[in-house]
Amino acid sequence: MSIEVTGVSRLYGAHRALDNVSLTVQDGELLALLGPSGSGKTTLLRVMAGLEQADAGSVNFFGQDARQQSLRQRNVGFVFQHYALFRHMTVFENVAFGLRVKPRRDRPPRREITRRVQELLGLVQLDGLAQRHPSQLSGGQRQRVALARALAIRPRVLLLDEPFGALDAQVRRELRQWLRKLHDDIGLTSVFVTHDQEEALELADRVAVVHRGRIEQIGTPQEVYHRPQTPFVVSFLGSVNLFHGRIEQGRPVLHDNDGRPTTRIFVRPHDFEVSSQHGPDSVPAILELANTAGPLARLQLRDTKGRAIAVELSLERFRVMRLARGDQLYLTPTQAQVFAT
Repeated sequence: MSIEVTGVSRLYGAHRALDNVSLTVQDGELLALLGPSGSGKTTLLRVMAGLEQADAGSVNFFGQDARQQSLRQRNVGFVFQHYALFRHMTVFENVAFGLRVKPRRDRPPRREITRRVQELLGLVQLDGLAQRHPSQLSGGQRQRVALARALAIRPRVLLLDEPFGALDAQVRRELRQWLRKLHDDIGLTSVFVTHDQEEALELADRVAVVHRGRIEQIGTPQEVYHRPQTPFVVSFLGSVNLFHGRIEQGRPVLHDNDGRPTTRIFVRPHDFEVSSQHGPDSVPAILELANTAGPLARLQLRDTKGRAIAVELSLERFRVMRLARGDQLYLTPTQAQVFAT
């Protein structure tokens, strides 16, 4: 394995930013640290990089205790959210910076630095922009310069803190596809921080969901989305409806008319069977709004207790049912995640 974090805690006064966190990052893996603001994911990344020291626990890089290594010895490339480029330097000078500040015995010859920078600018698709300054680049181009600068030192591990957070949605989508291909082509071990669920699920080999300084779950995108282990994970990843009900004969019962709710039942919008006919375990609800822009019909309904329920149908199903605002519908979950109250 490339990185092993064991029992790491980090305190800021009385605030516990990290609470006994352990995880491993496999060689060549792209791991996402996913969580809301203030969850501790960036603190964990900075502890891994050596930019912050843990109050307890250990971090091992390739079998060696990183606490005994300097930042240079860890050989980590770090990409910041807001690029941290030197505004007075050209693109070429920014990318070459990490090579030029190496100790003389480790510093490549000038010709080798030039060759490596040119190679990297080609790799990140910035050929011809070497003499521009950061102010003359788009946000996506500046992020690529920051990535090229991190790669210039040939790091063993690449760490990225919200790498696309400052970019608009379309540029983010394009860059994350490009980053995934770059990661695979180079064969790096990479860890990136994000609060964007779609980004984590699309890019990462595995996702570590971070909440209140702890890792709630770690697994493949399919595992954390389809088999969440905690209520936080199921509610944080994607849209979901929460009901208080019970389980009868292995089936979730969403209504609690008899006052015996014993479970929290989470149902994603696409996991409902929608009918105009009442069923034994169905929940009656009134259709209030239908958004049919896009590949799905997104419905907003309200049940008899006034609770809003989000439902997704295929456009074909929506049209066949000829649904309209004010229709009485009946919802039956086809799949649910259940947790004890």
